Amino acid sequence: MKQILGEIIAYPVKYLHNLGVTGIPLFILAVLIVIAEIYCYITPYIIASKCSSRFLPHVFIINVFFGWTLIGWILALYLALKRYQAPNVS
Repeated sequence: MKQILGEIIAYPVKYLHNLGVTGIPLFILAVLIVIAEIYCYITPYIIASKCSSRFLPHVFIINVFFGWTLIGWILALYLALKRYQAPNVS
């Protein structure tokens, strides 16, 4: 886990360093990029919780385990936006 977090932080640092950004601005920009990445990753969960979605646990599980794939993230977003309709019992 520590290695994965190191890679997540190291990638923007390497990219910004190649652009010529160094010192404190490099650190600040890297932290902002990581925060933006995390926010984008958990967007389906945030939407589901704000809308009080019935699928909130499903969105959470799909987002945690499959959100890193584009298909998993789109599925989680779909469930977050989906309105639950109770079956019509006549």
